[in-house]
Amino acid sequence: MMLPAQSSLTLVVRAGLSAEVLCRRSSDRNISVSEIKQWIQRSEGIPLCEQRLLLGARHLNDEEQISDLNSSCMNSEGVGDDVVEVTMLRIDPSRAKMLNHLSCGRVKLQHLEQEQLDNELVRAAVSWDGMSLRYAPEQVKADHRVVLVAVSQNGFALQFAHDSLQADSEIVLAAVKRTPRAIQFVDALLLANRTIVSAAVGSCGEMLKYASPDLMADRELVLQAVQNDGMALAHASERLKGDKDIVLAAVKKCGRALPHAHDWLLNERDVVYNALLSSNGTAVKHCPPSVLRDRELMLTAVELDGLMLEHLPSSLKADFDLVLAAVSETGLALEFASEALKNDRQVALAAVEEHGAALQHATSNMKNDKEVVLAAVQKQGHLLEHAGQSVREDNEVVMAAVMQCGKALAHAGKSLRGDASIVLAAIQQDPMALEYASMELQNDLAIVLAAIAKSGWALRHAGLSIRNQPDAVIAALKDCGSCVLEYVSPELREDPEILALAYHVDGLLTETGG
Repeated sequence: MMLPAQSSLTLVVRAGLSAEVLCRRSSDRNISVSEIKQWIQRSEGIPLCEQRLLLGARHLNDEEQISDLNSSCMNSEGVGDDVVEVTMLRIDPSRAKMLNHLSCGRVKLQHLEQEQLDNELVRAAVSWDGMSLRYAPEQVKADHRVVLVAVSQNGFALQFAHDSLQADSEIVLAAVKRTPRAIQFVDALLLANRTIVSAAVGSCGEMLKYASPDLMADRELVLQAVQNDGMALAHASERLKGDKDIVLAAVKKCGRALPHAHDWLLNERDVVYNALLSSNGTAVKHCPPSVLRDRELMLTAVELDGLMLEHLPSSLKADFDLVLAAVSETGLALEFASEALKNDRQVALAAVEEHGAALQHATSNMKNDKEVVLAAVQKQGHLLEHAGQSVREDNEVVMAAVMQCGKALAHAGKSLRGDASIVLAAIQQDPMALEYASMELQNDLAIVLAAIAKSGWALRHAGLSIRNQPDAVIAALKDCGSCVLEYVSPELREDPEILALAYHVDGLLTETGG
């Protein structure tokens, strides 16, 4: 029976040794032990950490409320329904300080001597870090209250509890509610406890693997597990792996659970369809041949992940609409299309428009198709390397490629690497593309100066005649300092004016952090 629901009561606090009344007040019945301690601190100046409150011989926890206390317990101490008397014991300040430091992590249990440790000190430490239980003396690891505090903070602390407490249902339930994976440290007998296993699998379905065989065959429990984690189906009984409702729940949560279902369910279209949806199509890898021939299902799969085309039979790899759907999802699926469809302009164009790199999987005909290649290099200029030779000589295609990636100039036809407009466009995008210009343009002062204006390091790719040109060398030095002197002709490298400029620029770059 709980305390009567009067609106207030008289609270009396007595000193532990003298039994004299320290303070008295009227209070709401919902006052907590923590609030009583705060009241005592304000009234008597006794710090919270030095107070211990007792109701008779019973220690009161901070979170408890007076209204929660059993009235028969209170009356047994000679206290009326309208009066509550508690005893306050004041502990040594140095011990109170240590308890406070342990409870907020300032002091670690492992740094204290074992003979110093008692239940109260350990309980303070594990309230902050449950895993500190590992450093407790063996007799403390067998203390129910200490271990309960530890596993409530971190369920994995259960592994350090005494064997007897790993078989205690209250302790174990608190541990798995806090940390479902703590079930691996539970005594084997409790793995048949439905309440405990349910608490674990409700938050982490995979923990079904630790359940007893009987619970692995418990339909309601297994359903709870697979609804949390479809892969828990792997640990269900053989009978439940053939239960369509269970399997549907599992694959809706995780399509990768499909291979754990009974074979006959792998041919059920609604089971496969839901597996495909939840796996973004990858459940195709686990489908039997009969399902892989199901065009409608496989169309769904490649619409979710075009790369699943790899796992389909040849007949579907040659299906125009299905392959078009696959390459529209990811152009890279072109690799798995039939040769005929790789050579289909509409398919190839759709593929490179979605992902330029699909060009590498196209046929030779498509690699020489201007529109297909143009679509690819406009996305990724370096893909010009996969183009056919005839397209590499096409001004429009190469211009598009170098404007997207200057170094694509390396893959341009020889005549276009000597085209000033192409080379200028390339070095505007990446001045180091000068490396791939024709020798004639590498010795063209205007071209080289344009590259150096973007980066002085471009001088390294200039022709020998330009490296002897003061204008080009000075422009490079102003950008990079003496570092570029290694690319300068021997004559200019010894020129006093050039050296003076180099060291001056070095000083400026040092000052600015350049």
